[in-house]
Amino acid sequence: MALPLVVVLGSENVSVEQDILGSIATVIGTDPHQTRHVPDEIASRVSAVSAWHTARVDRELLKRMKNCKIVVCCGAGYDNVDAQAAGQLGIAVSNAPAYGTEEVADSAMCLILNLHRRTLHLERCLREGKMGDGGVECQLREATGARRIRGKVLGLVGLGRIGTAVALRAKPFGFDIVCYDPFLLEGIEKAVGVRRVYCLEELLSQSDCVSLHCYLNDDNRHMINEKTLGYMKPGAFIVNTARGGLIDENALAEALKSGHVAAAALDVQEKEPFDSKSSSLGQAPNVICTPHVAWYSDCAWPDCLKFTAEEIGRGLVGTSPFTSGLRSWVNTESYEDQGRWTC
Repeated sequence: MALPLVVVLGSENVSVEQDILGSIATVIGTDPHQTRHVPDEIASRVSAVSAWHTARVDRELLKRMKNCKIVVCCGAGYDNVDAQAAGQLGIAVSNAPAYGTEEVADSAMCLILNLHRRTLHLERCLREGKMGDGGVECQLREATGARRIRGKVLGLVGLGRIGTAVALRAKPFGFDIVCYDPFLLEGIEKAVGVRRVYCLEELLSQSDCVSLHCYLNDDNRHMINEKTLGYMKPGAFIVNTARGGLIDENALAEALKSGHVAAAALDVQEKEPFDSKSSSLGQAPNVICTPHVAWYSDCAWPDCLKFTAEEIGRGLVGTSPFTSGLRSWVNTESYEDQGRWTC
């Protein structure tokens, strides 16, 4: 009997997956630049999918994968997979929520501190020869806007794994931390030692810097928009290491141009890779854009691949998603038994 077929969408290198799954499945990679295309002869035989965040697993592709049991996302976010459609088709969807918690939190703190202390801006000025003779007047001119951190209000949108990790890192710097998370159990904020508000507008109006740490879905897409930006303190900062779609980039660009938002640091953008020529943010002042790598470290990436492959393994040997031992099944509410798990 042929082994189940596992397809990795977004990578040709499947050495980690092969090491873990090789005894129970055939593993193949795909062209990282062709993440929307899976030939029919392969799609019809797929038993499981490992999907990088660059892949798009929509209803059309899911319907073509008539024997697929499980899709596991290589990362915490799973907005690139139509999880509801998958559930309706009898396909479980999992993610890898914990692999890069420390890395994303560290990256967010780097960006937060950078905005307050203007580190990157000053480095650019020095490299571009804008500091003149290095006298005090030149230093003051370019360093204007650098802020003392102690006592500044840091607003965290989302107090899950990463939001909590950011809060714990930010406290020793002297930030006054406030959080907004409608899904947070009562009292968790007290355990972390932060203040809590119950609407986004209240958080935005209080915060000197806002950092986003939530999943992207249809309900919160463009949660930072022209209207909500208007609630922010004049001169506040915004940091995003979550998903680009949380921010209406056109509205943010206008807020940066007007100075209502003093600066932004974005590891994620609506269209990736970021193109400064086509994006409205490319012409906006005081914006730092990095290429969706806040999650990465030499330790985190192998952790992610290992968890993803092991989760696929748990799915392949199970007789149903309920008995398979899946550790991060995210579409339980929409799942409908279609008989795909029958051995």
